[in-house]
Amino acid sequence: MLHIIINPNGASGRTRKLWARLEPVFASSGRRYEVHLSTPERGISEICHELTASAPENEADEPELVLVGGDGSLNEALNGIADLSRVKVGLIPAGSGNDLARDLELPKDPVAVARRILEGKVCRRSDIGEAELFGVCDMQPLPRGTVQHGDYIRRRFLISCGMGFDAAICAYVTHSPLKKFLNILHLGKLSYIMGAIKLIFTYRNAGLDALYDDREPIHYNRLLLAAVMNHRFEGGGFQFCPQADAQDGILDTCFADPKNNMAFFRIFPTAYKGNHLRYDVVHADRGRRIELSSPCSLWVHTDGEVSGRATRLVLRTLDTRLRLLM
Repeated sequence: MLHIIINPNGASGRTRKLWARLEPVFASSGRRYEVHLSTPERGISEICHELTASAPENEADEPELVLVGGDGSLNEALNGIADLSRVKVGLIPAGSGNDLARDLELPKDPVAVARRILEGKVCRRSDIGEAELFGVCDMQPLPRGTVQHGDYIRRRFLISCGMGFDAAICAYVTHSPLKKFLNILHLGKLSYIMGAIKLIFTYRNAGLDALYDDREPIHYNRLLLAAVMNHRFEGGGFQFCPQADAQDGILDTCFADPKNNMAFFRIFPTAYKGNHLRYDVVHADRGRRIELSSPCSLWVHTDGEVSGRATRLVLRTLDTRLRLLM
């Protein structure tokens, strides 16, 4: 059975309006479905955990979770699922960035995406990233599915994980009324661009060490950006790692260490088409296990969801891949 999960207040209420358009499509399909509306007391992670906590008797009984929302809603679902190997997931994009939909080249018409999901076929499988944060401070409210022990946190991600400037942008946008206002105007992704422009003048770069698998560590004296990508896009369409492949078991990275933050205005726009790698202050690499450490506490995000600041970050892909219905 399809379990349709909606944050009715998502995207400034746009998800509720979208579901009103989509419900006749599901109702006329002949497929059994149940709608679950998240609340502050029972969020998407909690709903997904409840729906997947009991192991299905056979493959035909495996729950099919359909999110109507953005990449953040999918991240909440990913961290709430009890058994990733016994579930299928679909996403009908209704967020401000919709980076997963962009990477998967989904139809822009949500009705077309819904009809594809209703076919019930696994269209592809995606690697799942896992981030372990150490030395955590400024911790944000964490939904179910987050492993927490002392100053240690573990979070899953599907699209990307970032440490430093891009995560600081996410933290700023999360608490800014600007995003809600721009969502109303259907310009939500501009909130990230405007947040970046505001923060670049005050953001202080920090030293960082990067360790890829069993290689020698790489030291950066003052790093601005550390983006670790599973899919190609983040932040509403920026291709920080244009070669990222979510089915190769490897995470791609993009680091930037400009001597002056004002170089941001020259380099950052070129990342929208993936042309930023031509600059010598931008460094691309990849690995199965990546460890980042800094003497300073830096903001960390997973799929744009901010967990807090950390001094050490360990990333890898899980053995299980997520089966996607779109």
